[in-house]
Amino acid sequence: MKEITFIEAKELALKLMADHGVGHWNFEWMDTESTGGQCCPTIKVCQWSDERSWKKWHEKFPDAQRELIDGKYVYATPPILKFSRPWIVKYGRDTFVDTVLHEIAHALMYERKIPHKRSHGKEWAELAFSIGVRDKEFGGRWGLREMAYAANRKPKPEPTEADKKLKQKQKKLAHAQKMAKQTATRIKRLQTALKKWERRVRFYSK
Repeated sequence: MKEITFIEAKELALKLMADHGVGHWNFEWMDTESTGGQCCPTIKVCQWSDERSWKKWHEKFPDAQRELIDGKYVYATPPILKFSRPWIVKYGRDTFVDTVLHEIAHALMYERKIPHKRSHGKEWAELAFSIGVRDKEFGGRWGLREMAYAANRKPKPEPTEADKKLKQKQKKLAHAQKMAKQTATRIKRLQTALKKWERRVRFYSK
């Protein structure tokens, strides 16, 4: 395993980000051990036009920007790529490079507005392959086999009208069964309460 310092890792990540057209994204460290990186695209949130909301938002995201639209402020956070420091210590330089390219592929999906149903689906896999993501022995979700499987996976066929009608009937049946179960439970509770009242009446009538 080839080691790398945090300073060298940051410089390398920024260089790769710039080379692949996402140099305007922010870089950030994180201390989680469960994942090597995270792609956090721009988040937009609408709030009513008051300074208090803006101050709270600005404290949480110092680089956030706002725009007044139809009486509401639209708050936009800057896009960020996050990387794990424990991940670098544990797996070294080569794995860190793959992790950076992995997250860059996610960023490019957002930048190019490529439609995709799954975050690690066929479209992402093809893009990740094209920018040089490689397989690693530690077996991340984005390993070579996983990407090849995602790239070759056949899309599900579109449901026919008969399938849609059957699904609606199944939903209605499930709802009816749920309501019947709830009704039976209520009846059972009422019967139990009635028996208690009958015992009380018999006790006090003696």
